[in-house]
Amino acid sequence: MRYSMRGTRVSSEEQANSGHGLNAQLDAVRAYAGEEKILVYSDEGVSGTVDLEKRENLYLAIQALSKG
Repeated sequence: MRYSMRGTRVSSEEQANSGHGLNAQLDAVRAYAGEEKILVYSDEGVSGTVDLEKRENLYLAIQALSKG
């Protein structure tokens, strides 16, 4: 079985609370990945312009990649 890692993010609390932005991103990830097992790291309501240390799940994804 193949594995893939994907990151999702919405920048506003409104988008995070509505679920529409993340749900649409997850639907696209699932459609693209097909039968692959997917590891998804999501930062909800966090701007892409903030420092890495403030994007907890992006930071975790980078750590997971560095471990192989």
